[in-house]
Amino acid sequence: PLVTTDNGGCREYAIDGETALVVPPRDAPAMAAAVSRLLDDGQFAARLSANGLDLVDRDFDWERRTDQFAEVLDGVCAGSVSAPPPRCPVPAEPEVSVVVLAWDNLVYSQMFVDSVRRNTDVPYELVIVDNGSAWEAANYARAAADRVVLNPTNLGFARGMNQGLAQSRGRYVAFCNNDTELPPLWARRLVETARSHPNAAIVVPAVTNARNLVNVRAAPGNAVEVLPPFSAPPAAIVYVAPADRIRELGAWEEEYEVASGEDVDLCFKVWSNDLDIVYDQRVLVQHVGKGSASRLDNWPELWARNRRRFLDKWTGNGEVPFVSTCDPARFARNREIARAAAGWMDRYFTARDREDARNRRFFAKNGMLRRRTLDGAHWGWRRIRPHLPAGLASRFGRVARRVDPRA
Repeated sequence: PLVTTDNGGCREYAIDGETALVVPPRDAPAMAAAVSRLLDDGQFAARLSANGLDLVDRDFDWERRTDQFAEVLDGVCAGSVSAPPPRCPVPAEPEVSVVVLAWDNLVYSQMFVDSVRRNTDVPYELVIVDNGSAWEAANYARAAADRVVLNPTNLGFARGMNQGLAQSRGRYVAFCNNDTELPPLWARRLVETARSHPNAAIVVPAVTNARNLVNVRAAPGNAVEVLPPFSAPPAAIVYVAPADRIRELGAWEEEYEVASGEDVDLCFKVWSNDLDIVYDQRVLVQHVGKGSASRLDNWPELWARNRRRFLDKWTGNGEVPFVSTCDPARFARNREIARAAAGWMDRYFTARDREDARNRRFFAKNGMLRRRTLDGAHWGWRRIRPHLPAGLASRFGRVARRVDPRA
């Protein structure tokens, strides 16, 4: 029986629960749980093996496969096969510049580009910034984009998004993660919301999955609301912003390593300048979540360092751009509110880190049985959370975090 990770290429033969058990990449507890399940259930393991062999015998016949491959090559030579979806003529003055950052994960990029080409209903251009991908993904970016930036190495989220912004000509810029799929009418509705809220610096849609539950939903809603300033900011999965305004705000701060922290920083800059972040529930974006971050071995340490940079900047006297439309007195007052909010965040994270340390000592003292139990519960929680209503997910999450801070 096969246990494998969802690496994209395996989807042709690894059907979860039928021919294999498929777990997320770099998720050791999920892999261990899947192996344990097969060891504990011999009948299920035998059924997976039999189904897998049947699939191979039925669909992976050598002669038929080589014939199919020859047909593909014939099509390429004839110029009838092309990987990216067809482009529309790029307007001289796009309404929206769609900026997406890619770091390998070619399957995600292909699905994202396809959703852009099918569902963007205003004049637009697609700007792809490739952050040091392997040649397949980099070549796809070159072929699929209206404008492309090809970095030889991964320069991080903030630097890459700023490079995309520099290439953009649209009145609005949509900063997007590549592990998303944009729905029909997404652009028209988000631009409409930006126009009807002249004080808006960022407009965000609802998303199906995010660590921060501020704008997570299972289905689209009807409300369009201004988020409270200096509250929990929405994750930077899709941010639509007036291009001139985001440039005046200094765009993405490049002091943050690779990724994490720069989205909270940008939201604090928006609120410090008395501008709004508007949440449009009518648009629901499908989001995988941590499609690129899962490839980083040191994600918790990276987040801890970036979190410290953010807190030191906003509890101290870090430089914050001043937008000309903001009243200086309001800016000074908002800066003090930001400093107080960051101070409370610092206290919270300090308390949480202490609790994490106590938990680690507890498990070290009492063995791994409880750890394995929590790993199984955590694995299940991660899978059901995206399908729960936001309020219910938040309530269960608070309970779960009392037992396991990773929840």
